Amino acid sequence: TITITVEGPWTRAKVQTAANSLAESLIAYANRYTNLKARLIADRVQSEQKEMATLREVQTRAHANLAAIDASNAAPLDKVAASSPLVSDLSAAATQIGQLTLNLTNDQVTLVATRDIESAQFISRATGRKVSAATRRSSLVIAAMVGLIVGVGLALAWEALSVRPRRA
Repeated sequence: TITITVEGPWTRAKVQTAANSLAESLIAYANRYTNLKARLIADRVQSEQKEMATLREVQTRAHANLAAIDASNAAPLDKVAASSPLVSDLSAAATQIGQLTLNLTNDQVTLVATRDIESAQFISRATGRKVSAATRRSSLVIAAMVGLIVGVGLALAWEALSVRPRRA
């Protein structure tokens, strides 16, 4: 957490603008790594989604070819021989889809975490407020009041000490 304080003889609007501008610059600087990481993970997610679509296409074609072989008038032994590579393709595609689904889910969670947790962001925007300035005049007034209070206290203590009977 970083707190930015802007002080000066400016209006509240200018102070707000300056603080927010500084914060945005700092956030952009701090997010260089997370932005690159998010872009790389997003590219990987997109690649995995394309690969998933390709594997589903392989499954669809294999199912269609198996249905065509099953509907044909070929001998049962010929059907088994013709369907064997297709079943192998279906098995391999199912295994790859299972692993790809796991990777895709993990990458999507990592992408969300990178964008929402790891990246720098505003907790609250800047707000302007008037700060009382310590001028020479106000400092003199405060010093006079403190002096008066201390002086009265010393005078009362002196009075109490002077009224006390002294030993001979």
